Amino acid sequence: MTELKGSNAQLTLAPEERAVVEQGGIKVQFNGSDNVTVLQNGVTVYPLPANGNAPQTQPALANTAAAEDHPVGTLDAPNWQYAGISPTTGKDYWLQIEDAGIMNHFNAVSYAKTNGFRLMSGAEGIQTYKQQDQLQGVFNKEMGYWLEEHGTSNARVQWFDCNIRVNLHRLKDRPVRCVRDDDPRL
Repeated sequence: MTELKGSNAQLTLAPEERAVVEQGGIKVQFNGSDNVTVLQNGVTVYPLPANGNAPQTQPALANTAAAEDHPVGTLDAPNWQYAGISPTTGKDYWLQIEDAGIMNHFNAVSYAKTNGFRLMSGAEGIQTYKQQDQLQGVFNKEMGYWLEEHGTSNARVQWFDCNIRVNLHRLKDRPVRCVRDDDPRL
């Protein structure tokens, strides 16, 4: 078996030759005689079954949740909705539907970490502001929400009645709405 590595590897096969190419959770199997099988996270996605329908077991989301069948605002677990592709991480992320409470920034960071979540990034705050009409839940429009960006004594806050971010002292109490990067359906 020959193994090719590199960012620009190219593989040329005769029609009867076989090969497997893997990248992330996607595997392409060249089975000879122009027969190809594509798997995503272990689930065959091509060719389609004989009945022409996509497989019933869908692969885990890997930047695919933004498809038409999974729009922003889709409730995926109690208190969690799909929020789209994060402009910060480039991956799918989920947003709490209800606030986690009102607390200072130190407690907000601690709450998020303890529960396996995180605070929104500034870019995610902007994206959330822009897609509010697609999201479930109501934002407190009288107070800005804590974001993850912070210095020693100040942290960023996002207002959802207008697209404004400011720095506030980290000991002030503000609403907290966390995000998570792991799919709550899994």
